[in-house]
Amino acid sequence: MKFFFRVILYSLSVMLFYSCNNKSNQLKLNFGTSINKHDVKIKMEVLASVPITEIYNGEKEFNIPDGYGENEWHFYYRDTLQGYLRYIKTNRNDKHVYKFNFYNENGKYFVDVDIQGLNPVKQKIELKNK
Repeated sequence: MKFFFRVILYSLSVMLFYSCNNKSNQLKLNFGTSINKHDVKIKMEVLASVPITEIYNGEKEFNIPDGYGENEWHFYYRDTLQGYLRYIKTNRNDKHVYKFNFYNENGKYFVDVDIQGLNPVKQKIELKNK
């Protein structure tokens, strides 16, 4: 009987630890040598629940909303180039690491998207004229 209570107590302790250790979403940005980070803007929205929200404005990073469902990410460079990604997040409590790498390749501009978490995504997006 003591063993059963120890197992229950241990399980509850582990659950409490992980629920208290629940981090927020993280944003990690990288800019190639020919990219001016002040010319980059990132916005996102969660359809039907979170309006378009600024995530990065060239100088400052903002919190990523915890909305679930269709997350639309908008990437801008120099106010003339833009790219887009629709991403499905299945649970607002799932935390993700959003890695965006902006770079120039053969005169074209790209962002490599690497979303890590329960709904991972890796995609290369070309930034094109509006």
